[in-house]
Amino acid sequence: ERRGNSWVISVTDNGVGVEPDEAEDVFMMLCKGSRTAQKAGIGLGLSVCRKIVQFHGGRIWVDGGANYGSTFYLTFPANP
Repeated sequence: ERRGNSWVISVTDNGVGVEPDEAEDVFMMLCKGSRTAQKAGIGLGLSVCRKIVQFHGGRIWVDGGANYGSTFYLTFPANP
């Protein structure tokens, strides 16, 4: 979706969700959040996504709550 001078992309899942107080932490390298600490993986995926989005001048964030999935949002400049 185009919003002003940015493209906004959203991706929704039906996973375990992200606690509101961990919404920033899940984008840090090697940090998976308390709800996914026992799941497979080492916690690099979202930190790599954040680096890519920031490199292109965009933002990334997550909305959601425990037990009902999450929606991840990414923005990219429409006119780089």
